[in-house]
Amino acid sequence: MKLNAEGLSKHLQTKLCPVYLIQGDESLLVQESLDVLHEAAKQNGFLEKTSLSVDSSFKRNTLNDLTQNFSLFSEKKRVELRCGDKIPPDLMAWIQDYLAHIQQYQDLCLIITTGKLSAQQQKAKWWGALEQAGAVITIWDVDLNQYPRWLDQRLAAQKLKLTPAARQLFIEQSEGNLLAAAQIILKLSLTNQGKVIDIPDVEPLLSDHSHYGLFDLSSQVLLGNAKRSLRILNQLQHEEEAILILWALSREIKILLQIHAQKNKMPLQQLYRSFGIWDKRQPEVEQALRRLSTPILYQCLQQCAEIDLTCKGLKAGNVWFSLKQLVILMVTGREC
Repeated sequence: MKLNAEGLSKHLQTKLCPVYLIQGDESLLVQESLDVLHEAAKQNGFLEKTSLSVDSSFKRNTLNDLTQNFSLFSEKKRVELRCGDKIPPDLMAWIQDYLAHIQQYQDLCLIITTGKLSAQQQKAKWWGALEQAGAVITIWDVDLNQYPRWLDQRLAAQKLKLTPAARQLFIEQSEGNLLAAAQIILKLSLTNQGKVIDIPDVEPLLSDHSHYGLFDLSSQVLLGNAKRSLRILNQLQHEEEAILILWALSREIKILLQIHAQKNKMPLQQLYRSFGIWDKRQPEVEQALRRLSTPILYQCLQQCAEIDLTCKGLKAGNVWFSLKQLVILMVTGREC
């Protein structure tokens, strides 16, 4: 079966499967689902726990020893396998064989954690067998647009109330960093129960824990969110090479230009599929298409070419100032 984080808790109230796989890239949410799963397994008598990190040097004999050597008086076991973004071939083969003989392992609960696996990896035979015998829990990332709602839910769970100004500061200083936000909420819950939390209460705990990636910038630029786009660009200046930021923005410009050129020749949904624009990104692209005409996009592309020359030392100028000008043009549709 397939589950998300919320569905996992409801599922565990009624049953425990012999095998689970938790996949996702947000470490806090993966760990929280893992904790819920381990607690449920303990309640069902699986008291002994063994954890194993799996890498490219994995040998299946290691797991054979863990899963087959039960003494007469041994307790039920939980075996946790921590994998990266790729499942080693030996582990795939072992999982498939294990699932084929799952009835032999009544005293074992197998829990596998991985990064978000590709669609191709999810078509493998072992994946289908695992979905049939147990459950796959997919942990979705909390994007910047979802983050305020996620934060509000966390605050409400701890019965914390923030003023609008304190809430906005909290969002701006922590978005993209769920772990830091969770830790700050915990600290606030220890000292601020029963009072409305204002900026002086929350500001000392923040010190800008926000964290962004290249695609956060692309997303906010497409949406036309000027304030957030420039804030993200300012942070990326200390974390990324300018040429990578330029690549991310120029990629979006070229896609928008191609969609403009072809939108009267084929349905938009077909165009989105051809460019790999999944459902979640389509509203962002649609906003950018309405705001940015073909002539404006060519101006953006020309700016990209000039910034590229500056990055390579072939033209004088301040790369980061030029990137800021490019972002302003893309979010407003006009030069400043």
